[in-house]
Amino acid sequence: MQAHDEGAPGTHPVSVRPRLFCFPSSDSFFAAIVEEVARGLRLDSPDELVSALRPLYPEISVHPRTLDGESGAVWYVYRERTFPAHPGEAD
Repeated sequence: MQAHDEGAPGTHPVSVRPRLFCFPSSDSFFAAIVEEVARGLRLDSPDELVSALRPLYPEISVHPRTLDGESGAVWYVYRERTFPAHPGEAD
C-alpha cells in the first residue's frame, strides 16, 4: 500500500498514514515516542520507522497487519521484537 494518494489532477497529495499499535501496550512513554518520531516521517515502509527508532530502541520491530478486506494500513510496533504469547503475561 502506498503512503500517499495522488488524488485528482491539480490537487495536492493526501497522506494516508498507517495506524500504529505499540506493544507492550502498557508502555505509554514508548507509544508517545513512536508517535512523535512517526510524525516526522513519510512512513512509506515499516523499515523507515525502524531505522528512525533503532537508536532509542535497539530491539524494535515493525510489522504491517495484513487482513483481507481491511481498508487502511495498520502497523504493529514492538519495543522488543516480540510480544508475549499469552494475554496477561508480564510486559
